[in-house]
Amino acid sequence: MHQRPPQVSRPQLSWLLEQEITEMEALARLLQRESGLLLSHDPLALEQLLEAKSLKVSTLADLDQRRELFFRQLELGQDRQAVAAALDERFPPSGLGALWLRLTELAQECRRLNHLNAATVELGQHHLLQALHILRGEGPEAELYGADGEKTLESKPRLLGQA
Repeated sequence: MHQRPPQVSRPQLSWLLEQEITEMEALARLLQRESGLLLSHDPLALEQLLEAKSLKVSTLADLDQRRELFFRQLELGQDRQAVAAALDERFPPSGLGALWLRLTELAQECRRLNHLNAATVELGQHHLLQALHILRGEGPEAELYGADGEKTLESKPRLLGQA
């Protein structure tokens, strides 16, 4: 005997989308705070924020999994506009389509913020590596001027503080 999946109700789907929106808005705020902390170089605050961000992402993954199950039961596609139209058509006058569009906009904003934060970290790492190379006397930045005033490339790396 084959068991039918439970029917998806408008209140269930509405609640789920609203929960996802609430959590996604909170994640966006965390990502904005993370951006400021990356620039202020406050490791303790950043560590605490990363823990909160990890929990938020885990909660969102659980909600997303539940919503995806509902969407599969409703046989909805992947196109965001088509999904919004299908939700409004199947559950009139619910406003579920507008909730879905808001959620997808928030998800795009979170991806953008996360990408910017990752670029900030990458740039900071690049600057740190450049500074280390300079301090060690390595790379093209190690060009020195000789007694005659001409540029000379130091043949062996020198640590800062060595003559």
